[in-house]
Amino acid sequence: MDAEHLFGKKKKKTEPGSGKKIIFVPETIYGEAMVYPFQSGLCENPFEIRFADAVRCGQAVIDGEVDLALISALDYASNKQSLKIVPGVSVTATAATGLQRLLFKKNLQQFKNVSLPAGWTQEATILKIIMQEKYAMTPDYRVRKQQKEIDFSTHDAALLCNEDSLRQSYTDKSFFELEEEWLDMCGMPLVQYFWAGREAFVGSKEIDLLKTAALLARNHPEKIAGQRSEKTGIHWSIYHDILTKASHFGFGEREEDALTEFYHFAFFFGYSPFIPELNFF
Repeated sequence: MDAEHLFGKKKKKTEPGSGKKIIFVPETIYGEAMVYPFQSGLCENPFEIRFADAVRCGQAVIDGEVDLALISALDYASNKQSLKIVPGVSVTATAATGLQRLLFKKNLQQFKNVSLPAGWTQEATILKIIMQEKYAMTPDYRVRKQQKEIDFSTHDAALLCNEDSLRQSYTDKSFFELEEEWLDMCGMPLVQYFWAGREAFVGSKEIDLLKTAALLARNHPEKIAGQRSEKTGIHWSIYHDILTKASHFGFGEREEDALTEFYHFAFFFGYSPFIPELNFF
């Protein structure tokens, strides 16, 4: 029996014929920004980049299918300390982005059930924490399998994420922004994603390139926004505002404190099995 079968490891983790390491990034404007410098030739690219939903990104690296991914904060808490974080790089919301909105017709204090989108576990968890901590509410949450027009005859409220949120008309409905509510609740920014990987398989050169790419991405918001707009049909200026007015890509002491605060809330309300240590490369 070979070593891979003996130890239960999955085959690694390069694109056949290319020699490049496969990495997963979320199919969002943030994922687009983090890898734009690699895709556009602004820096050396040792990666084969795969876009997927955020849950898939986290599961791929936790399961060992790949050695490196841009994952949600919540997914890191479920990895039982087997992953390390690339220092200096995160996707952190500092204001409302429009990417995470709770839409409702009834008065906030009156609704009893909320429709959640499949595949957006962290955003759903953030919403649940806000509802419990800030509003002392525990409505019934129901996951919808496909994004479609929300039926407000059966749902009092609905969480919309990513482009579904940006496309929604809000003219006859009320809504709140998760990032804005979080900032108001705890006075901290909201750390959304960061690079995490397996120490034995992620080298210093790859880490340095990820840091370089984050720095370069900050200098090209127009091009990143335009590229995303071509994919989605949403006006580039909306993405540009998200990148320049509502988020940043650093990972310093404030982001560490904000992430720890999130983990304390998630643990307290039962959405994380423990409060993880932040282990960096």
